[in-house]
Amino acid sequence: FAVYTVLLGKVSKTFPVDQVTAGLRLWISIFASIWFMLESTRSGVSVPMLFQSVSGSSFLLLGILSILVAGSTYTQVYGQRRVSPTEASLLYSLLPVWSATAGYLVFGERLRLEQILGGALMISGSLYAQRKKESAKKANEA
Repeated sequence: FAVYTVLLGKVSKTFPVDQVTAGLRLWISIFASIWFMLESTRSGVSVPMLFQSVSGSSFLLLGILSILVAGSTYTQVYGQRRVSPTEASLLYSLLPVWSATAGYLVFGERLRLEQILGGALMISGSLYAQRKKESAKKANEA
């Protein structure tokens, strides 16, 4: 994931955001389609049989989720044009914390004490790293 973050930081500054986003979505779609075909072949389930058992509301939900994923990719590329790969990776490292928080708030998931403490440590570490970077930046400017 670190390589992806660094490469995206470089590419997003070279090309327009919408082109980078479209390219990412295209490659992800290609690889997901290949994986889908391999898995359906391996499991012995034909592709038409899969689509016969899916309702229209499932396709609608899939379309909405696809739009949300495309939007999140766009905002990721847009954001990485403005911050360094180091700052981006600090933010991405907190994804499990935000996912657990959303699970707690939206779905009523229960968090154990060690999960809460782990999340607090991750947030503290990210804040410490950011502050250390800012103090080093101020020292270099002086």
